[in-house]
Amino acid sequence: MVNFVVLNEISLPLPKDERKMNEVLKEFSQISKELKENNINIIRSARNLNEIELVDGEYLSEFLGKIDDKDLKRLAISIFSNRIIEMKSPLYTKEEADENDVGLIEYKYKDKSVSGFGAGDIFDTIVVSFLTDDEWNNSKIEIKKESMENNGEVVFEDLQIKHSSTLENLLIHKDFFNILIDDKYNVLKDEFWDKKDELFKKIKFCDEIEEQIKVLSKEVYESFINKLKLIEIGIKDVEEWNFSTESKSTMERYALERTFYHSDFSDRIAFENHIKSFPDSNRMYFLKMDEIVYIGYIGKHLKTIKYKK
Repeated sequence: MVNFVVLNEISLPLPKDERKMNEVLKEFSQISKELKENNINIIRSARNLNEIELVDGEYLSEFLGKIDDKDLKRLAISIFSNRIIEMKSPLYTKEEADENDVGLIEYKYKDKSVSGFGAGDIFDTIVVSFLTDDEWNNSKIEIKKESMENNGEVVFEDLQIKHSSTLENLLIHKDFFNILIDDKYNVLKDEFWDKKDELFKKIKFCDEIEEQIKVLSKEVYESFINKLKLIEIGIKDVEEWNFSTESKSTMERYALERTFYHSDFSDRIAFENHIKSFPDSNRMYFLKMDEIVYIGYIGKHLKTIKYKK
């Protein structure tokens, strides 16, 4: 599963009327922002943006220079100057083209060659369009594929490609994003500490976690990662799991075991809240401060007044 989508270049050029153009670009801007929210940062295209007619007879620099409305120009710049999401060419690296026998396959939509939709098929990703015509207002686009087998036989197939030109039909493809999320967080234990800052923006980890991670069982580690993922992507709040706050008597006697350090703190801090729902009675101690969740401990049940093993 790839973490990029593909541009349908035949959805261009844009309408010349600035009011209509504004509507089309606003919709595409919404799509781009939603893609980025779902950790997709690249739209691949067959050609560089400078080589594509954005309006009839106008390429990028001329197109931007002729827009009179300041808000529309700002919107166009945000899209075509890669400020929201990066648009880059080509559709394939040389290795990808060779691996997928791209030269032996042709894709067509209404008798037009559509390399973008072809890449959507090969990479099993979403193709995005500018909503310049009602035909693009669909979550699936039917195309025809013509390929050559090793024996020289030509095979014809009808395909439906995942597609979006509006926020509404992009959200139909939530399963695609969920798979991407699962792939992204499929991190081995020995990679976790180095990748934690890249993976988690809403969660921070106290220094002690680096060593604790190394001794977790496979089952506990997977449960740990799954909970962190759900917190990070906003599906579940840390306090929605089965958690407890340590008793006053336990904290008086065993606070030191629950005291952890992060560079955001001026000193070590005692963590009282912990989630219980881990295999083999493991615990995760957390502290929620200013919308950031700090994780201080993950591991075996710590001593309490009642539990002294």
